[in-house]
Amino acid sequence: MCAVEAMVVLHEIAHAWAQKELTDADRDAYVIAGGFESWNSPGTDWSDRGSEHAADTIAWGLLEHPLAMSIPDGPIAEANAAYRLLTGTDAPRLVMGAPPSDGSPTGSLRSCCATPPPPDRTN
Repeated sequence: MCAVEAMVVLHEIAHAWAQKELTDADRDAYVIAGGFESWNSPGTDWSDRGSEHAADTIAWGLLEHPLAMSIPDGPIAEANAAYRLLTGTDAPRLVMGAPPSDGSPTGSLRSCCATPPPPDRTN
């Protein structure tokens, strides 16, 4: 599984985690801190929903490879600060010594996993 596929799986699992673990007060605090229009209102564009950014943030924090979040960083300037706001802890990727990437583009959820080129067998 490439990093982008792992990001998608972790993003969806993060939605389930947030539904079970976050209180309404937690969700409200994240919406306010991030400057989002809502947590998950059907009338709000996907990119303006705190729930989508939160799912990306959780996935980012669990990935060992740097990968930019699909939703651009807003007022929550650092991905780890957002992760800490949601979970109360630093992202495991940072604790394990993985590159922080802090949202800097090194990959994109919107660019699909490319099939790696075949190995060079000229030797």
